[in-house]
Amino acid sequence: KIRTFSGMLEHELRDSFPGKSKVFLDKINKSTERMYFMIGGILDYAKLDSFRVLDDTVDLNEVMKNILSDLDFLIEEQAATVHVDDLHIVEGSQFLLTQLFNNLIKNSLKFTRKGIPAMIEVKEVTTSGSNRKFIKIAVIDNGIGFEQEHEAAIFETFTRLHSKSTYEGTGLGLAICRKIAERHGGNIEATAKKEEGAIFTITLPIKQTRS
Repeated sequence: KIRTFSGMLEHELRDSFPGKSKVFLDKINKSTERMYFMIGGILDYAKLDSFRVLDDTVDLNEVMKNILSDLDFLIEEQAATVHVDDLHIVEGSQFLLTQLFNNLIKNSLKFTRKGIPAMIEVKEVTTSGSNRKFIKIAVIDNGIGFEQEHEAAIFETFTRLHSKSTYEGTGLGLAICRKIAERHGGNIEATAKKEEGAIFTITLPIKQTRS
């Protein structure tokens, strides 16, 4: 409703905004947009528990291919490079795992150092053992990183290490990633150095446990 009414008001006034009304209207629009994405993020987070069936055969190579296709304009616009190694096939939810890796890649594209294009690498970090039950996948970037003391906090809901004016977002992206990994019987960890980049390591079971 707020977005609708502000849009109608903007259309009615068009080129005749009195005083600072255009500034105030822009603030309303930006605040409404943030609220819209916040509510969407909360709903996404809440819906994770409703996924009971995790028996898709998920080719993570296809997952990454689709994500990069969706983000190709943003990648090109930022002159970013993304390299993806050959990844495993796992059992789980195609939808949720796509959301997990999409969040991580978008974070790497967002939290870049000024004047330095993003360089992102996605690779498996365990290669030995033919009978292994888990895989580890690292998403590595050269972005702004963070102080390692914040490693646990960044996965909490609504945690932000930067102001909204510097980097937009809801503070839910990494919390959703953690919940998806845990929903699959895995986990996610992060290591980083400020102004040197970050590494997010996702552990996933190859097969889901049947209860």
